[in-house]
Amino acid sequence: MSREVEQIKDRLDIVEVIGQYVPLQKAGANFKANCPFHNEKTPSFFVSPARGSYYCFGCGAKGDIFTFVEETEGLDFRGALEFLAQKAGVEITKVSPKVREENDRTLKAIQEAADYFRERLLKEKKTLDYLLKRGLSKEIIEKFYLGFAPAGWRNLKEFLTDKGFAENELLRAGLIKKGDEAKESYDVFRERIIFPLAESSGRIVGFSGRATDEQDNPPKYLNSPDSVFFRKGELLYGLDKAKRAIRDKNFAIIVEGQMDLLMSHQAGITNSVAASGTAVTPAHLERLKKISQRLLISLDADGAGLKAALKTATLALERGMEVKIAKLTGKDPAEIIGRNVEEYKECLRGALPFIEFVLGNILDESKDERTRTKRVEREIVPLLSLLPSAVERAHTIKVIANKTKIPERALEEDTERFKRTRGKVYTFRTAEEIKEEKDHSQILNQIERHAAGLLFAEEGGTEFPLKISEALSFLNQTEKEIILKRYRPDRENLVFEVENYYGSDEKGAARRALEEVILNFKRDSLKKRLVDETRALGRAEEKKDKKRAREILKEIQKVSEDINKLTDTNG
Repeated sequence: MSREVEQIKDRLDIVEVIGQYVPLQKAGANFKANCPFHNEKTPSFFVSPARGSYYCFGCGAKGDIFTFVEETEGLDFRGALEFLAQKAGVEITKVSPKVREENDRTLKAIQEAADYFRERLLKEKKTLDYLLKRGLSKEIIEKFYLGFAPAGWRNLKEFLTDKGFAENELLRAGLIKKGDEAKESYDVFRERIIFPLAESSGRIVGFSGRATDEQDNPPKYLNSPDSVFFRKGELLYGLDKAKRAIRDKNFAIIVEGQMDLLMSHQAGITNSVAASGTAVTPAHLERLKKISQRLLISLDADGAGLKAALKTATLALERGMEVKIAKLTGKDPAEIIGRNVEEYKECLRGALPFIEFVLGNILDESKDERTRTKRVEREIVPLLSLLPSAVERAHTIKVIANKTKIPERALEEDTERFKRTRGKVYTFRTAEEIKEEKDHSQILNQIERHAAGLLFAEEGGTEFPLKISEALSFLNQTEKEIILKRYRPDRENLVFEVENYYGSDEKGAARRALEEVILNFKRDSLKKRLVDETRALGRAEEKKDKKRAREILKEIQKVSEDINKLTDTNG
């Protein structure tokens, strides 16, 4: 591990770090507590000061202070490193001074813009009155640091230029756009209510601007462009203020828009978050999953909102999350809360488990028994196959059987058959969306990320305790090229990450960690190859191509043997 990581571990006591999140009790040489990652009444979460690690005997959560902060704060490794470095008084030296200065200037420009927008809102009585009439209190407007971008093409640009910022710095921060050809660059946000977008730590990294009623046919919402700090497909609006409540209540509520989020927090429903101008993505769900496995979806009640809710719920279920959907009694949460807070809370209390919600829609829409049965087979059975708990699956099958008169045995057999054949889940998505979400899911595979980062770092001349290219020789050339292509846009961050994890080999720790990562990656790669070959076998059988089917079957047997060898050797 790198010098900075070791310095942080030397300076910070893991008991003190974790003790700031959960109350720890002495248990011999260790400390124990109720696990922060799952609900339990008897403590099974243990912290070892001697080893500098924690382990939960209930859910299997384990790691060091870095993994703990990543999980509890919803940060990646880089964010956790910076978070803990600040606590430990350690300076991170891996980033070049030039890059660090550029990053600092970018963030400073964004913060200056937030302050500017905030001051303009306080002076813009008409817009402030509009927000108050929509039901927002002055306290919530202040808490979320709302602002206003006045009309005019270059107000913010001129303000920040006077503060000493260069045009390229403002472009990098996503605050201005380049004009066409010889035209001068101009402000991204003009005549819009501004919602600052903060990452999990509370640092503002972008903005979302809502058009005012005076504008003629503008896009209703406009977000900062994706940048080195802001990716709308990853950032959840309000997570910085909701994460503690999500952890305490052990579930997150996801709403659609900024006003829904603000009204929810104002009503005391502070475990609410919102996607920022985009559909909910796998990256959003992975971020929430680090804090709680339980999700309540409260999206708009129109047709588009229902489709989005079903799509989000399916993605969450695919990730092993416990999912419920609220049936709203109004257009959206903001409208219901504005009318009656208790009415909205009742909607949340009445939320149904996702599969039961889908079943209710089928029963309402399909009066014919045959149609109902076919829809259950097409829409419900694939979802049953995703339930990780056999107890939950059995309970849900019993509910479905009671309401549809379909025998429980038939539902169980269809579910098992679907799991064996690895059919596609009915997810209310287009083919393009399915491909995009599959790519997102793969990007979130941390073992694969580390493997790509190790290869990139080795290409750049970094020396590791193992020869990475040789250790990953089980990958064929095509697989290696696909992985490197997938992660190349994030190459700099990945190299930074793996160099900090594995940059030196003090006490052999880096070599052991590398061997474990590569072992896990090999196992995952073989499992993915097994899935691909199984699907290819199904296609060959459909085409009645016996020769090809025999070839694939041999490959499946070989891959299965390789997986079994790994399991037998390493447990």
